[in-house]
This record gives sequence, C-alpha cells and structure tokens, in this order.
Amino acid sequence: MTSFEIAQSHFQESTGFIPSEVAELKTGGNNRSFTCAFKKNKYVVKYYYKENNADHSRLLTEWNFLLFLKSINERQVPLPILKNEKKGFLIYSYLTGKKISGKPSVLFIDKSADFITRINSEKAVALSKNISLASEAAFTIEKFISLTEKKIDLLCDVPSEEAPQVFELIKTVIDTFNMLKLKSPDIFQFHDEQGELRCLSPSDFGTHNSLVGSNQNYQYLDFEYAGWDDPTKLILDLYLNPQSEIQKYEVNRFLMHLILPKISNRILLQRCEILYPFAVLRWICIVLNIFQRPRQARIIFANPDLEIDLLKKQQYEKAELLLSKLNSNPFTR
Repeated sequence: MTSFEIAQSHFQESTGFIPSEVAELKTGGNNRSFTCAFKKNKYVVKYYYKENNADHSRLLTEWNFLLFLKSINERQVPLPILKNEKKGFLIYSYLTGKKISGKPSVLFIDKSADFITRINSEKAVALSKNISLASEAAFTIEKFISLTEKKIDLLCDVPSEEAPQVFELIKTVIDTFNMLKLKSPDIFQFHDEQGELRCLSPSDFGTHNSLVGSNQNYQYLDFEYAGWDDPTKLILDLYLNPQSEIQKYEVNRFLMHLILPKISNRILLQRCEILYPFAVLRWICIVLNIFQRPRQARIIFANPDLEIDLLKKQQYEKAELLLSKLNSNPFTR
C-alpha cells in the first residue's frame, strides 16, 4: 500500500468515514501528515516517527496538550478527534488558515503573546493536570547550560566523513561554550537563587507553526514538544529559530506584552539577556543535527524525497548565521 492508501485506510477504520480526497501536507521534519476530506470537512492524519530510545512521546504530548486547549475553549488550534498509539498517529481537525510568509506583523506578535497569556491564566492552569514537562524543560540557568552542553556533546558524534568546515564550526561552538561558562558564574548563581520560572509553553512556537485565518485571526499548531517550561526558553527560541523570522523589536514587544502570573517581565528580560549566548550555541547544535544519523532517519521519514546533501548545506549556512548573532544580544539594555 502507498502512504496515501495507508492514511486513507487508517482514517476510514478510525472514523467510519470514507474520505473523498487524500492529500499530503508538507510539515516539519519529525512527522508526516495527510488531509482527509469527508463531505464539507477536512481532517489531518498525523504520523510520528518512532525512536527506540526516546523518553518523550511526541504523539501523547500533542494529544494531551490539544485536549487541554480544548478544555479551556481555545478555538484557534486543532480540535483533537482520536489517537492510535499502536499505529503512531493522531487525527485532528484541519485548520483553514494560510502560512505566514515574511516578516511577522505587530498584530501577530501581540495576538501570540495573548495566546500564551491565556493558556497560563489561573483558570487555564487549573485544568492542566495532565500536562507534563516540555521536551528539554529547563527551569534554572544551571539546567539550561547543562542541556546546552549535552547538545554540544551529541554534536561531537558527527561522522568523520563530513566536510572539514563542519568540524571547524563545532570546535568554535565548544570553545565558545567553555569561555562563556567561565565568564560569570556568580551571576548565574544569583539569578538561580531568585527561584524557578514556569509557564505552559507550546515550545516550538513561532510563525513557522502558525497560520493566519480570516479577519486576521491567528491559528497555532504543532504541540508535540509542549508542556511546562521556563518562559525564558520560549522567548529565546521564538527569536533564534531560523524558521521564525522574528527580529529584535518583535521579540522584545512579545516579552513586554506577555502577562504571566507571579513572573516579573524585568526578571524575565534579565534571564533572556544572561542565557542568550548559550541559546545561540544550543540552536547551532539544533540546526547541525542533520549531520547526525539518527536525525537523518527522522527527516527521511517525514520527507522521503528530500535531498539530504542540499539540506546539509542549508543547515550549515543557518548555523553560520546564528554564530554571527552571538555578540548581538537583543535583550541587552
């Protein structure tokens, strides 16, 4: 059976509906999705790559977060229909918005900050009992730095046949990390003594996982890494993710527009400033993980026709661009 026929069969077996049309959705690098049309409605069948040693189920994470969003009547997200853990797929409603291209509008920044504010209201948090920690959650500066170091260690496993410039960049990341760790340990300790910062986070959040609908209503999707996390990481990822074209002004506007219970925006800004260089290194590791074989397997699962060598070139260029941002901290006052 072809992938289309499998998606059609799974949809029909699960819902009892015979789809009139099945089409593939071009999505991210961790999953493969298909739309199934039935009468006037469309649904998404989303398949998740299964990793043997993974300690984080992206399928269950997304399912639980979608159920949480449904419980608080959040309407600008997919509606969960059903899950099948054995066969590794979810079915949820199709969002009709269009992809956001180019620089995001101020309206997107404000409405996205409002979305994060809403899901962290006292009323919403009271309904979040089934939400676990986000993937790679880090609630202290020390933990964030430790996770960054683990990313760097994984990058050291890049096969020796890769281009020399890749190893030169990895060496630069290692040297820079070691220098940063020695720089201001007293500042790190002081801010960790201020206590943990926690919020409910979509994690992989930005224009790349958002749509714009009618009347400038923004829609949000892809919650497979969502959960409890430090809002500092949410903000840093929003700015540094190469897929989300957020600039200095927009990320600071987002931060100041955000309202989180018991979290001072001043403290949040300070933590963003301190962790920014480590976040840059972390993102360099993320974009370079295409050079690691386990990551390549996931990419091929999601995009069977992908040209790996071309993607490697593109990711290396993104890593160089990120490195150039190291000394341009947008949170410095």
